[in-house]
Amino acid sequence: MRRVWIAAALTVIGVVWACAPLSAGEPVIIEETTESAEMSAKLPAELSDMPELAAILGQQAGRQIRAFADRAAEVYEQSDRQDQWRKWSLEIDHEVTFENPRLVSVLRRTWFYTGGAHGNVGLDSVIYDRQADSLVGFDDFFGSVQDGAPVLQTMAEYARNRLIETLGQASDPQWIRDGTAPKRANYEAFTLLPSSERDKVGGIAIHFGPYAVAPYAAGPQRVTIPQSEVSDNLTQPWRDLFAGSPAD
Repeated sequence: MRRVWIAAALTVIGVVWACAPLSAGEPVIIEETTESAEMSAKLPAELSDMPELAAILGQQAGRQIRAFADRAAEVYEQSDRQDQWRKWSLEIDHEVTFENPRLVSVLRRTWFYTGGAHGNVGLDSVIYDRQADSLVGFDDFFGSVQDGAPVLQTMAEYARNRLIETLGQASDPQWIRDGTAPKRANYEAFTLLPSSERDKVGGIAIHFGPYAVAPYAAGPQRVTIPQSEVSDNLTQPWRDLFAGSPAD
């Protein structure tokens, strides 16, 4: 595991990460500590042969860290109880959920603590098109749909039924219905999943953060939706890449 401590301005984080080559099998961790906050970001070893994607993730993490550090410093300076200050914390982690010659899918978990009773975690995804050297998202796969569109109705029904079944008494049916409503915002944190067919996408995973569909104690929730449930809604450029069933 390689660690990089940034003593200079936080603006260099993305550059350092992009320029620091990854050794096979070794993740890179960037760490920064200030008077008011502790921050870190981890890039997985699987991306050692994807420098372009590593650079994108590093630059995004750098911006997150800078914004978090600035906000922590601002609140700290305004506090009249600095002697009792509990340092804010930010931890950014990346997990590769799918990779084939065309696409790489990454789940990003951002854990943060800002002085409350406990920390929280945010979930979002990064999907990279290796051929185009660009990021792709919901609109690329499903078009510029509005809330209530057929694909969102399909996802909502599938997610709602699965969560009611898996959460049981740990949540409330109305809470689940609200959190899985067919709104774009509820389904943009999705990752691609391996397939039973080689190099194909077998499904998508929808990620719900704490409080989205259940109390904090239930933790983040994930719903796997087979590609067959949404394949008819895919835009033409991507249809051939989706086939089979989820392999995980």
